[in-house]
Amino acid sequence: MLDTLTRLLAPFVPFVAEYVWQHAIKPGNSTMAESVHLATWPVIDPNRTDERLRTDMVVARQLVETGRAARKASNIRIRQPLQRVLISVGDKELPAEIIAQVTDELNVREVATLLRQMR
Repeated sequence: MLDTLTRLLAPFVPFVAEYVWQHAIKPGNSTMAESVHLATWPVIDPNRTDERLRTDMVVARQLVETGRAARKASNIRIRQPLQRVLISVGDKELPAEIIAQVTDELNVREVATLLRQMR
């Protein structure tokens, strides 16, 4: 786990990652690469991915992009908090964590969801 984290951190904090690699990871396992920068990139385990979270985050990104575009078109800066934003995501229900993220990103106090009526 620490070796994976160190590999992921290497492009952002190269000297710290190399120090951790040389003093915590390499001494415990002689089969590891000489440097964190020569180590292979971690492989994604498809069994540990959450498809629902992935699709919810795609929706959240689209909502935030649309909200920011609407603010820009109305000349309302993101620093100015708004009382409420109305969103439409079809008949899908977004988790509270995603709604909270959208609320924070758009700097609004409340996110109200418009549900599409099925006929």
